[in-house]
Amino acid sequence: MYNAKPKIRIKLEGGDTPETILQKEAHIFDEAFELYEKENATFSELGFALKKIHPRYTPRRYGCKTLREIYEKLDKYEIIQTEGENIYVVAKK
Repeated sequence: MYNAKPKIRIKLEGGDTPETILQKEAHIFDEAFELYEKENATFSELGFALKKIHPRYTPRRYGCKTLREIYEKLDKYEIIQTEGENIYVVAKK
């Protein structure tokens, strides 16, 4: 997992907006979540996986300031904050 070479190459059109880019590249975030094979993942885990999968990843590409904003835009995931200030991403059922 950690030694995997980057494998994402996305062809974008000239007039793509951040929203259309996110729709085209949503599978990248799914792959990062599935990489850990757990029911939930922290944003630090997801960020690490995203940098391995897509080294030039930046939230600004999708019109967001943080990774959390991206996962909030994706309808497949739910953000859960525990009492201990831990924040997890969980796949919706």
